[in-house]
Amino acid sequence: IRALGRAANEDGAQWLREVAESDLLGMGSEALLALGQMGDEGAESYLAKMMRHSKVRVAAGAATALAELGTPAARQILFRAASGSGSGKVRLAAIEALSSFEGGASFRLLTRLIKTRSTKVVTAAMRSLARIGGDEAVMHLVAIATEGKRTLRSSATWALREVVSPEARDALIEIFYNDDDATRWAASRSLGGIGDEESVAALLAGLEGSNALAQAAVSALADVPTQEKVVNALMEIV
Repeated sequence: IRALGRAANEDGAQWLREVAESDLLGMGSEALLALGQMGDEGAESYLAKMMRHSKVRVAAGAATALAELGTPAARQILFRAASGSGSGKVRLAAIEALSSFEGGASFRLLTRLIKTRSTKVVTAAMRSLARIGGDEAVMHLVAIATEGKRTLRSSATWALREVVSPEARDALIEIFYNDDDATRWAASRSLGGIGDEESVAALLAGLEGSNALAQAAVSALADVPTQEKVVNALMEIV
């Protein structure tokens, strides 16, 4: 299927559509993604129709395929789906797909969505914002991680890891030292995954803190690629 997506020919496109519509061998979503990669002429309207497929997994796959297609018309379809109501998988897929489009329109919509009441919608919008990245995205995510609803704070902290910037890392270090257990653990594991010098230094310093802080640091340091200073610090604890 991936090879057909790269081939970009009419016969291949027709076969992919047939696979998608029948969800042959459960490969409907993969076929739609290949269509998006192919840049099939007229694919926007077809993928918009497939977002109403009876199988939710296939319908959500159509949203991902529209992001892969990346045309202005594809973006408008995703905007409409993301701006809809409810928290179904197709809408959530459209929200996450918005991260594929540069420009202020996607960002502005996502910043509106993180203020809605649906936890699922807010979580999807935070992940999408994180993938877009930038200082403003970090600002919004930090605000939710530190001042937002308790049910969203941990998700916002995990999302910060996806930003991949010094600003996001520094924000995670600050959250790590907060008193909120849920965000502390999310921040510590995120820092362990980042594993750069500043992240490791913060985790090592955490070993000297409260029991809760030290426990979070130990768990996170296990994710850090082997470094002599990490090994020595853990051996001292043992």
